[in-house]
Amino acid sequence: MNTEAYGSTSNLFRYTFHYGIAKVIPGLLGLISIVVYIRFLGAAEFGRYTTIFIAVNVCTAFIGGWFNVSIVRFLFGWQLGINTIRKILIAFICLGSIVSVIALFIYFKIASIASLTEIVLCWLVTITSLIQGAVACIAQARIRPIQVILSETVKSVGIIAISVSFFYIWGANTASLLAGTAFGTLLSVYPFKKLLVNESQSDDKPWASYFFSLWKYGWPLSIWVASQLAFQW
Repeated sequence: MNTEAYGSTSNLFRYTFHYGIAKVIPGLLGLISIVVYIRFLGAAEFGRYTTIFIAVNVCTAFIGGWFNVSIVRFLFGWQLGINTIRKILIAFICLGSIVSVIALFIYFKIASIASLTEIVLCWLVTITSLIQGAVACIAQARIRPIQVILSETVKSVGIIAISVSFFYIWGANTASLLAGTAFGTLLSVYPFKKLLVNESQSDDKPWASYFFSLWKYGWPLSIWVASQLAFQW
């Protein structure tokens, strides 16, 4: 890893520690969430949710993996202004929205394991996951570890809290948990508000050429990441 982006080797280790925390917290809360969800849903319904959610994770990795890996790899070196970054992000979200709705609808119709309502909620989970993952990688590339930690914490806590609330409102079922996952993930984008909204650095660079460069570098890795998830389960 190039330490130039982090200023010094000591900063590199410090930021690595921060990003490690951003992985540990969701892991611990994830273990807690399993106990909570099984208590509300029961083992059978939670197993059904897990089967559906795996498909969503594979879809998200396939559609968004290339962008996340490439952004972390190139963004710091490119020194792009926030305006160009926003255009690249919007293009990615629009592309991901179109591809994911087609992929999820075809898969779940063939597999026959989800209702139409659940398919729509799966699409919302995919879109919010694509947004949160992409923005988190942008923050990582721009050396904002605290924002990444806050986002991952808000996501983990938010998903559990919102899902449990939906269990009481709409009943304990897969649809309520998918809805809680979508809203909790969307809530986790808020810590990046300063990065995406308040910064005013302007530029006028050809965002489309940068977007294509990200795709050209990352698409093989996207297939690799999605395949790993698929074969793991």
